Amino acid sequence: MGRRDRVVRTPWDEIRRLARPPFKDVAVVALNALLACASWWIVPEGLRDWVFDYFRGRIGFAVVLGTWMLADTTTTNLLGNDVPSAVAALQSEISLARLLRTKALVLGGGIAAVTAAVGASLAAASSARNWIFLVGLSALPIGMVALFSLLGVALPHRTRTLEWRWRNRGRRLMTLRWVSLVLLPYLGVGVVVNAVLVALRALAKLVTVADDADRLGITGYLVLTVCCVAVSVAAYRLAPLLAERLVKHRRERLLRYLQDPTAG
Repeated sequence: MGRRDRVVRTPWDEIRRLARPPFKDVAVVALNALLACASWWIVPEGLRDWVFDYFRGRIGFAVVLGTWMLADTTTTNLLGNDVPSAVAALQSEISLARLLRTKALVLGGGIAAVTAAVGASLAAASSARNWIFLVGLSALPIGMVALFSLLGVALPHRTRTLEWRWRNRGRRLMTLRWVSLVLLPYLGVGVVVNAVLVALRALAKLVTVADDADRLGITGYLVLTVCCVAVSVAAYRLAPLLAERLVKHRRERLLRYLQDPTAG
């Protein structure tokens, strides 16, 4: 299969890419989901409630799950994970913004579907507020993948096996760069997602009337959900345009890096 045949132009192309062995992107997202499930039961309840203070209880697990599935290089390193498509975009064979939106739609849509399914099962016996919030929470991953892809546009890294990394461990700057870019999503994605949720909840609380326990009412959760959808749509539309501006003066350097067989 030639490089042009492997270039992602449509969502179906991206789905076929993800469905080809070795299924790395799908495996990473699935592993993060399992880690989220394990951590939810391992972390003490007090610490769990402190970290997710605004979304306690069953729906809080959906927040944890969606965040952890986003927190990896699968969502931040979209160019480095698919070099043929990245090179085609940088050589103007396809639109970079369209490529990023396609990948965000497929990957973010998959994460959203899992978050929605798990959240729905947890909210089955829960209040109407949780059902309303679940709609907004499920809308966020598509926009968040588009937003976090900016890191991979500014600082992509090549996908290499651990064996290759070990053989090249003497290239200290390259190794340090790779380790930093691998760890950054785990440290930063959760902070960003939860900061967005907390800020939107505060906004919803500001413009609506809280109940007797100083919690958001039904109207507040409707406002929160609308805000989540609006933020996701804005990120999905605007982040890829910003990515095109980022590569405007770095196109040749990015091409050299992605096409270098020794780059890591």
